[in-house]
Amino acid sequence: MNRLGLHNLRYRKNRGTSCLILILLFVLVALLLFYWSLVSKDRVPAMKPIAPQKQEAKDPLKLVNQTVTVAADTLSPKAPDTARTKQARMISKGDYLLVEKSRHLLHYYRDGVLKASYSVALGKNPEDKTKEGDNATPEGHYEVNYIKDSSSWTHDFKDGKGDIKGAYGPFFIALYTGAKGSFSGKTWRGIGIHGTHNPASIGTNASEGCIRLHNNELLILKAAIEGKTSVPIDIIK
Repeated sequence: MNRLGLHNLRYRKNRGTSCLILILLFVLVALLLFYWSLVSKDRVPAMKPIAPQKQEAKDPLKLVNQTVTVAADTLSPKAPDTARTKQARMISKGDYLLVEKSRHLLHYYRDGVLKASYSVALGKNPEDKTKEGDNATPEGHYEVNYIKDSSSWTHDFKDGKGDIKGAYGPFFIALYTGAKGSFSGKTWRGIGIHGTHNPASIGTNASEGCIRLHNNELLILKAAIEGKTSVPIDIIK
């Protein structure tokens, strides 16, 4: 082979080697890029697009109204109607009388301190008064109205004995038993605390609705409350 042919053969051989190297380099770069892409996926989590959230429009006036309603229901309960609350008020200032019908007792308090308890006679009908002439002592939150000398008063108990002198004892402590204080919601007249000509009736249901005391105890009570501007009295079951 001459020199020209040998030169061409070497040229082709070198050219083929160069192409092979280039191909290998290309493949290597491609592999490196592919490997890098895999590593990158493992290290950096894919970012997910955040979907916009719908926010419901709020009516500020509606919220204020709801708040006011709740406050009114929970923080401002209706005041109880004390005139219809069938319990003793237990007044702790000044003179105060309490009649317990179930025990036939009248208690006298001054500034919240019990000073005396007296046995009493009450209406023949032990229930609360509902109508005139039912012989019941009316229950409620009342007050003393006035005090009168009743030593000369008489009363016919319809027992065939006619008018009885001294039926009311020495004094009659009249009570104001108006509808505002009555548990029945009605006004009653002629109800009071007084003495009696029949001391044996004390502690029983014997009157036509009034509250009877022994005459000597009536005098003690009268002296204690006389001249006072206002003396409340509660009559309860």
